[in-house]
Amino acid sequence: MNYQTLNTGEKIRLVMMILEALEEPITFKDFQETIGLMCEDLAGLEGLSVDSFSALVTDCWEIFQQTPLSNTDNR
Repeated sequence: MNYQTLNTGEKIRLVMMILEALEEPITFKDFQETIGLMCEDLAGLEGLSVDSFSALVTDCWEIFQQTPLSNTDNR
């Protein structure tokens, strides 16, 4: 799997994994770091280019902000 093949459902699953682990609101910077750590453990995502990683984070952040359970006061 690489970023070019991630569909919306897969991005939503990444966001849901973050939401399940949240104990407090999360900033964009912390969200970006969390996605980075997750990508290191997911086959095909561990070697993303800077541009691909940035696009993935942006897409996932948009999903995260639209999720009612996100509790993000510090966006």
